Amino acid sequence: MFFIQGVINQFGINEISAYATAYRIETILTIPAVNLRASLSVFTAQNAGAKNFERCRKGLRDGFKISMVFAAAVVAVIWAVSPQFMYLLVGDEKEVVRIGGRCLHIVSLTFPFCVSLYLLTNFLRGAGEIGYPVFNTMLELGFRTAFAFVSVRYIGFYGIMLCRPLSFLISTASLSCRYFTKNGRDGKG
Repeated sequence: MFFIQGVINQFGINEISAYATAYRIETILTIPAVNLRASLSVFTAQNAGAKNFERCRKGLRDGFKISMVFAAAVVAVIWAVSPQFMYLLVGDEKEVVRIGGRCLHIVSLTFPFCVSLYLLTNFLRGAGEIGYPVFNTMLELGFRTAFAFVSVRYIGFYGIMLCRPLSFLISTASLSCRYFTKNGRDGKG
């Protein structure tokens, strides 16, 4: 976030305020997903410790079902009332509301990948695999930062708005590949 903030600071106060406000709103809306990922990690660790790997996989499947319903609800809320959320935090700053609403709409399109990323990371951690989730976090942050620095030259502020959603896609694809290997799928770490 530190490096990306440096890129954002190249733009005007409206863009800086809009991005920061949209990020706060998104953070609030993702609290249930954060709690679900923590629960899945503990659930997986307990069942992997008991060598009940089928229950680990069932927990992940059930976690996905819950999170996809949650993700759909959050996407619907963002598309329905993001301007009102923005007005709540920034007042009658029309340009900030417009830009922040656009940020929220863009990130909402990849929200199912964001919650998938949370679940897969914590499933693997709970299964005892630490190295790959750390690598994947570095991959996600590295991609996000590099994309922000490069894309801002070609597509301006949209590059900033796209860096997080695209990093969710890359990171989820990476974790999915890891999960579908024998060790990840079995929950054996």
